[in-house]
Amino acid sequence: LLGGSPERFVALSLITNERRGSHPVRSLRDLSGARLEAVVELDTGGYLDVMYGGDITVRLLGLPIGLLAGIIGFLVALVALLAVRRETRPLTDLSQAVERFGTQLELQPVPERGAPDVRAVIQAVNTMQARIVDLVRTRTLVLGAISHDLRTYLTRLKLRLEFLPPSDQVAKAAADLDGMQALVEDALAFARASFSGASDEEVDLARLAQAERDGRLAEGAEVTLQGAEAPRRVLGSPAALARVIANLVGNAIAYGGRADMRLGETETEVELVVEDRGPGIPVSERASVFEPFYRLEPSRNRERGGAGLGLTIVKQIVEGHGGRVLMGDRPGGGASVRVLLPRAPKRGNG
Repeated sequence: LLGGSPERFVALSLITNERRGSHPVRSLRDLSGARLEAVVELDTGGYLDVMYGGDITVRLLGLPIGLLAGIIGFLVALVALLAVRRETRPLTDLSQAVERFGTQLELQPVPERGAPDVRAVIQAVNTMQARIVDLVRTRTLVLGAISHDLRTYLTRLKLRLEFLPPSDQVAKAAADLDGMQALVEDALAFARASFSGASDEEVDLARLAQAERDGRLAEGAEVTLQGAEAPRRVLGSPAALARVIANLVGNAIAYGGRADMRLGETETEVELVVEDRGPGIPVSERASVFEPFYRLEPSRNRERGGAGLGLTIVKQIVEGHGGRVLMGDRPGGGASVRVLLPRAPKRGNG
């Protein structure tokens, strides 16, 4: 372009900033503040010296290309994060609904939104929930109807036995009728517990424990209670939670001769501990005792073995209230059952 002799002197020099001195350039950031100098020989014998003193890094729209690429990358990542969040939000709602449904067995409909496949899954889960709820309700109604009819016949049989002369056979028949009636009551309570969730009613667990203790003492049983001086408030159904305490105390008396109750609480939970003086429960059996109709005592005698539904009902009610049931050993021998329930929110002063 300059013309003239091909042997013309041309020199290009890269002059780094004063802070780098004579250190070699190894990366683009080393060019910050550098200058480019071009020296060209002229036909007149002189030299043209051109000094470019601006930033020589590559720019686009006035911004260094590295900075612009970083901004674009950040924006792309932000848009992708929002898009992923938008698509996964329905799955999060579905997971929470399924978890609530697993403890309460009440319909937890989830809005059908998101990608087509996600909407199809949500629709299938909603349909499944409706079918399960309908099935459980039907089962509860059937058991309730059967229980009602059985109560009628059992009452008639008891009345007829009262008109018979006293004898060993009459006494055994009366005991069998009592066992049948108790079994019916347990089965109905089990059905109701499987369909009952927690409510927003505030319940004082200490008052329920005191009522259970007083009732058992009136019957001549040995029952102690500690930690009931202050209210122990939880949210739930008073009747269901009273059933929990009654079942645990009844088991402790049946297997250990007495029941020792203790109440306490933390910042988030209220604890009920029921201990007995019996033989205890082996570690290998502690998960099985919560299964329906499972009995450590093989006998069907209701004085000891029972129907095998007491602890099952306890677990269903407690888990329906968002709590936990833990089985352990009592120091000195015996079984210890801990019930942990979420503590009710503290009420304001105003």
